[in-house]
Amino acid sequence: MARPVPVRQELHATTALDPAGTAPRRSRWPVVAALLGLGALVRLGTMFYHSISGDDATVALMAKHILHGDDLPIFMYRQAFMGSLNGFHLVPALFVLGPSVLLVRVNAVAWSLLFPLALYVLARRVYDETAARITLLLAAVSPFLLTYYSTVAEPHFETNTFGAVLLLLALVALTATREPRRTRALACLGFVGGLACWTNMKTAVVLGPILLLLLVQDPRLPVRRGGFVLGAGLVVGSLPAWLFYWTQPDPGPGGLGSARRLLEITVDPSWAKTRDLLTNLLPYPVGSYYFGPFTPGRRAALLVACAIHAAATGVAGVAAVRALRGGVPARRAWGLWLLLLTLVATFGALYASGLNVLDDDSRGRYLLPAYIPLLIFLGAAIAGLAQRSCLAAGAVLTFVLAFHLWTNLDYLWPLWAEQRARRGAEIAEREALAGHLRARLPGALLVDGRSSFLWQFLLDDAVVSELTTDGYHPSAVAADAAPRVAILGAQRDERMPAQLAALGATATATRFGEWRLYEDVDVPGQSYRLVPRAGWRSPGEPDGPPAAADGDLGTAWPARRLDSAEAGELILDLGAPRSMARLVLWPTALTDVVVPLEIAGSMDGAEWRRLGVAPGRVGRPAFAIGHRPVFRPRNGWLEVRTPPRPVRYLRVRPVQPGSVGAGMVGELAAYEALDRPAAGEVDLDALLRLVRARGVRRLLADPVVSARVARATHGAVRTLPASRALNSHGLAPPMHLFARLRLRATDAALVAAEDAEEVRERFASSGLPVVTEPMGSYVLFQPARPLATSARCRPTEWRITAEVPEPDEQGAHFVVEARLAEPIRLATVRLEHPRVSTRHASVRALRVSGDGRGWRTVDDPQPVTEWAWAGRTLFTFSGGVTELAVGGASGRAVRVEVRLPYRGAGAITALCVRGEATSDAGESS
Repeated sequence: MARPVPVRQELHATTALDPAGTAPRRSRWPVVAALLGLGALVRLGTMFYHSISGDDATVALMAKHILHGDDLPIFMYRQAFMGSLNGFHLVPALFVLGPSVLLVRVNAVAWSLLFPLALYVLARRVYDETAARITLLLAAVSPFLLTYYSTVAEPHFETNTFGAVLLLLALVALTATREPRRTRALACLGFVGGLACWTNMKTAVVLGPILLLLLVQDPRLPVRRGGFVLGAGLVVGSLPAWLFYWTQPDPGPGGLGSARRLLEITVDPSWAKTRDLLTNLLPYPVGSYYFGPFTPGRRAALLVACAIHAAATGVAGVAAVRALRGGVPARRAWGLWLLLLTLVATFGALYASGLNVLDDDSRGRYLLPAYIPLLIFLGAAIAGLAQRSCLAAGAVLTFVLAFHLWTNLDYLWPLWAEQRARRGAEIAEREALAGHLRARLPGALLVDGRSSFLWQFLLDDAVVSELTTDGYHPSAVAADAAPRVAILGAQRDERMPAQLAALGATATATRFGEWRLYEDVDVPGQSYRLVPRAGWRSPGEPDGPPAAADGDLGTAWPARRLDSAEAGELILDLGAPRSMARLVLWPTALTDVVVPLEIAGSMDGAEWRRLGVAPGRVGRPAFAIGHRPVFRPRNGWLEVRTPPRPVRYLRVRPVQPGSVGAGMVGELAAYEALDRPAAGEVDLDALLRLVRARGVRRLLADPVVSARVARATHGAVRTLPASRALNSHGLAPPMHLFARLRLRATDAALVAAEDAEEVRERFASSGLPVVTEPMGSYVLFQPARPLATSARCRPTEWRITAEVPEPDEQGAHFVVEARLAEPIRLATVRLEHPRVSTRHASVRALRVSGDGRGWRTVDDPQPVTEWAWAGRTLFTFSGGVTELAVGGASGRAVRVEVRLPYRGAGAITALCVRGEATSDAGESS
């Protein structure tokens, strides 16, 4: 870039007058204040004062927790890429005025005015006072996309405010004539940039162009003092985010709050994607957001507005190219390129990001930074046109403002009596419901949908949580611990009555506008007896207990490789007629892909009667614990209760034919009703005394008992509470219906009494003695002797030295050898064969050696049983792993001879040797 006009000379020429040389400096601020007031009126006139979104409620709830000292979140709840700044700046208003929907909206409007103010200052530094005032007017009366995000508490709009401030600091750094001033500017730029990146990673579309131009001006900046303070400022400003990512994993590509969603790059130069950019993304900031061009008039107006913005941007682009030849003030030259690159980066980032797959309305929030250059370029173009023709400039400005108002017109509630009446009715209904809940809320309120955060914010001293998940873990734990619940759902949603009916539950339903409140929810107490499953058979598995009834969650129906015999439905022969009253299923697939399953019964295998459907819909199971229903998927089960009826055959199949998938039913259990009342709930105090006396460190129990123990012990006894509840940073356990684990001597399992006998048999078949203790309607199990603990795998080199096909060619005999870096005392040897279940793998010999030549056979190695906790009972788990306890044999080399019913690539994937551990600290759960 050619040498620009010296800044000192430019400043000297405009000391007494504004940059346009037309008005005294003291007259600027009344005009600015008036335009900001106009912007506030437009925003207040279009805001949705009667309701807030799930993200607004999240910010509000964070502010409430911060104010009360319950939490100091780093990121917005459920997210791991948007900081909690919005929650902090709502705290003062919340402290003074208390929680309300209107407070959240008005606070957002007040803070949003910082953006047009910063935009005015930035336009004035790059151009002049006239251009700055027109820019401020355009920002005050803005298109609806900008107006809307100026009225919500979601942390998307902060990118614009931070972006304008960062560009101002960048101009100071790029045009500084003294090194101390430049260094101070770079330090401030780094710190504010770090804060902005922590608040919202979208700030990269502004910070990226800034860093690029700083390097263009001084390629050696990274090794200079200024570069050091810039980097240090970035680290310090974003320190909360760095500390979080240093100590916590990102949820991953599929995680709900994953930062990777912003960082994924999708290169797709197809015409379809380019056309989408031209026809959908580019018009969004101009005015097409919720202003669909459905009529010829709207299409024509949008086309003209796009043409005006394109012309203004084109003029700025030409000026930026001419600035390369010099003769332009430094601030304008650098400012033009900063704004142009920001515009390109904004659209380019969304075009290349994985977020581009979102629907159009959701993508609009990621285009907000484009308003920084678009409004400044348009304001400067109109100001330049005014120097040639005030009439033409006035006409263009009038059209643009009228078009902006038109995009907001449908939402200007003061103009529409119907809107005011509808919103008033919604406020009255919400207040009536809130008053009812404050007076009568029992235990906990479960809310179907993301509006749970709204009620957590509005209701003080109340336990509120989402029905199936939650974004704030303490709320979910408290809700799970509650003995009784009320349920709030949509009035038109009939799924909840059906789910309650499937559990035999009763409830009183009351309508509050669009909501339906279920109170006095009760599941009748009943004692059950498990139908013995040892004699069950399935036509598809004639040689033994079917996979869905063998006590092993590592086997399931359908198997991984479907065949015609089991691809459509599962038939189970119970061996004799049973008076069926309850059915329980444990799927092994992810909860968000488990489809509704129909369960039917028959006496002859020909005439079937539907017993129930579970889950009621994908990802939303229902089951009962005591007298209350539970809806969280993980560590739970699918349950159907029915009036007792004689059944010999059971049939399970998807409600929608053809939607069958692997792992739909890991285990299925049937129960008969007993003619005696249900046993009482567990005495929590007695349970805790027993747990402490036995040195139990981890208790496996159902979600309700787990939550109560977690709250009572403050985490001193580990449990699995609040299934599928996120912590405050968007991290969640895996969304399975069970948890795989390695039992330890310090573990205990609290099992429902009706399942206790079968669990005792599983322990006996695994060679593990246990001690038991009746606890109300439960039985407490604990290993009776110390168990072999697990340690980290030693660095192991392994290879398959032989692969001998079996005569039937259905498998092969493998010889696998591993060599260690040094001799160790072995604890376990772990062989991974993911294509073959442990049940079908047969270890023929296990040998060790000190030098790899003289092999010694390990006598009677013991299989290490892996277990799975399914929310209310224990199962074994035979995955694609065989692990053997060696018993302390020493050596430097290990040889395993194993027979697998599979040959070829991927038959064996790893051989891991574990040394003896001195404690159980290395175990995973």
